[in-house]
Amino acid sequence: MTLDVDRLVLVRGSNEAGAGFSAMEAVAFAAGEAWSERPRCASPTITEWMIAWNDGLDDRSRQELRRYIWRLVGSKGTPAQERARRWMAGDWLARAYAPAWLNAAGLVHEARGLAALPPLRGPRDVADAGPAATAAARAARGARDDAWRRAAETAAGMFDWGTAGAVWSAISDATWAAAGSAARAVVWSSTDAMGPGAASTGAGEGVWDIVSDAAADAAGAMAWRAIQRVVRDEGDLWTAAWDTACDALAPTGGALQASAHVVVDRMLAVTEAHNPTARPFD
Repeated sequence: MTLDVDRLVLVRGSNEAGAGFSAMEAVAFAAGEAWSERPRCASPTITEWMIAWNDGLDDRSRQELRRYIWRLVGSKGTPAQERARRWMAGDWLARAYAPAWLNAAGLVHEARGLAALPPLRGPRDVADAGPAATAAARAARGARDDAWRRAAETAAGMFDWGTAGAVWSAISDATWAAAGSAARAVVWSSTDAMGPGAASTGAGEGVWDIVSDAAADAAGAMAWRAIQRVVRDEGDLWTAAWDTACDALAPTGGALQASAHVVVDRMLAVTEAHNPTARPFD
């Protein structure tokens, strides 16, 4: 039985055989392997990225992952090739993903500092990136905390705390939907590549802090608008806050999805070109 990728409809999550395909389950099926979301023939680095990416996308955007199904069959690389791929993922996280959210939060100087870093190809590069990572994380954390304090003061004056909680929950959920899955995939993909040397500097953890804090900051900055909309519309509080947060996050999230496709293409090219030293994202 063959797989007609063009007519396939990818679905979220891990599924039972016959109940629909996630992207990686489709790869296993196409390769003739037992049903699994981690087929033996595929790159383990790209697999972890794809699993989280598949589940984090909306139903329409998820169908764009069909283009990778046949390319992932037989994509498993040598240990050196997989290390190169993990560094591509970590490099994108530090020099593209985090700066995009920092810019969205208005932290332009810190975003430029990260984007201007040399490509991260090894533990020494991560250690050298420590000062820029620490500065950006500190700024993002401060901006986030300030935004949340202001929003909390507004909520205290307008709502009871139970009502305010619905707003905060919606904003948090919208932030995770836009940023959390992609960040999680990158961290999983790049953790091993950081190695003991990078872990001892704290730089690897700092990069993840930047991503999470910048995303939280973007959501916190939108809290005021969410609350104002809730007051004006007097409708479903959670839905109003969710819609407002999603609308504000959408431009950055959309740009990063396009960027993520570029990274996956480059990771796949590592084995397609039989070149274990493919350049990281730049």
